[in-house]
Amino acid sequence: TVWVSVHRRGAFLFLRVRDNGVGIAPERVHAAGTLGLVGMRERAQLARGRVAIRALASGGTLVSAVVPAPEQGTE
Repeated sequence: TVWVSVHRRGAFLFLRVRDNGVGIAPERVHAAGTLGLVGMRERAQLARGRVAIRALASGGTLVSAVVPAPEQGTE
């Protein structure tokens, strides 16, 4: 099962994706060769934001991202 939430607070967009799978090993979060995780970080940086990935104690993984929100009426 996957839960996704997106909300705007002030000038930022907050994205959270959580699942109830087996989680991710901490060493994989920081592994340079894990292209999916590296790609998420690169995309967040390109948007002038940041992403955090962590294994949950209850199992599963949580991916959180914060990026600047576009101004109202712009793309």
